[in-house]
Amino acid sequence: MTTPLAVVAETYFDGEQHFPAGPYTVLVEGGVVAGISQGDFSEALTRRGAQVTMAGFLMPGLVDAHCHLFLDGAALDGEARSRHLDLPLDALAETARRNARKAAACGVTLLRDAGDRFGVNHLLRAEAADCRMHPLVEVRA
Repeated sequence: MTTPLAVVAETYFDGEQHFPAGPYTVLVEGGVVAGISQGDFSEALTRRGAQVTMAGFLMPGLVDAHCHLFLDGAALDGEARSRHLDLPLDALAETARRNARKAAACGVTLLRDAGDRFGVNHLLRAEAADCRMHPLVEVRA
């Protein structure tokens, strides 16, 4: 059983509506939002064993619906891009990890990798599920 998480936010956006004038307490159990209440219930939830964190603003994670994690998107030169495809699998996987970490730092919590012939997308999906890459990123491939 996982420890419940309570996030106390001054304001939040649920994907459709902005809720100002908090605080709001968002309770997460088993990775799912179990409830949202207006008010700061951090003391009571701490006594019940929840991990509590404070936030100024809270919103659902962003989704990148089409990416190729193994590619170096910074390389615009065709020859450089071709050379990148000749790198060994571990180098391609490291590029994918770096790209996933960058996405997570920007608020992306779900990456939909559109595939690659090397299987890097499947490697990253397994690593993300195992929380070795980043605990907040899910990779679907």
